[in-house]
Amino acid sequence: KDKQKRGVIAKEQKEEKKSANDIIINIIKALGGILALYIGAKYLVSSTATLAALMHIPKEVIAVSAIAFGTSLPEMTVPFVAARKKEAGIVIGNIIGSNIANILLVGGTAAVLRNIPISSFDLYVAIPLMIVFVIVLIRYMQSHWFTRLALGVSLLLLYILFILGLIIVYGLGATQIL
Repeated sequence: KDKQKRGVIAKEQKEEKKSANDIIINIIKALGGILALYIGAKYLVSSTATLAALMHIPKEVIAVSAIAFGTSLPEMTVPFVAARKKEAGIVIGNIIGSNIANILLVGGTAAVLRNIPISSFDLYVAIPLMIVFVIVLIRYMQSHWFTRLALGVSLLLLYILFILGLIIVYGLGATQIL
């Protein structure tokens, strides 16, 4: 009986050591991921700012299109996996939560670090369109209480129209929206 008890204790100690190693390995991975995000963000911002200048396109337009799309790609994996697993609450929660975090956390942090001027494009085009898109989503969800293929297609078409609108306005050589 004593030998059996020592075997159980040894097994528990081995599991605790493995658990501690797992924690350390995952902390290192998380820190590596944060470092990679920082480096990637640094290059994303500097290269798109340069690209905007070379193409004579305002930085705000690049930000609401290329940068927003690029930063949304990793975020799209959560709703994709959750939708496949039929976890609707996670899909909707991620959409709402990420937008709240972007507006309040990201916007708040940036404003604490530096004064953020609001351009005419942001004030009269991007923000009103964002509000319209949110209203479309809310109205659809209120009338159907769940999302369907039609909503997905509608939202994707709205995004494509938004990007095409930017391309048309800036493809015609316009240097300012307003």
